[in-house]
Amino acid sequence: MRDIEFGPETPKEKGNWIRIVPGKGWFPIFRFYSPTEAYFDKSWKLEEIKAVKQ
Repeated sequence: MRDIEFGPETPKEKGNWIRIVPGKGWFPIFRFYSPTEAYFDKSWKLEEIKAVKQ
């Protein structure tokens, strides 16, 4: 599992970051390239986005 940081400013530690605009709504869209059988038979599930405090 990889952490992805969401925020309006670039984080001090470079990594996976997605810019968001404060006060505006957003939603994630995931694109799967060459999904395996587990995706189609629904035995694999994308984890929920969890808020963490740093």
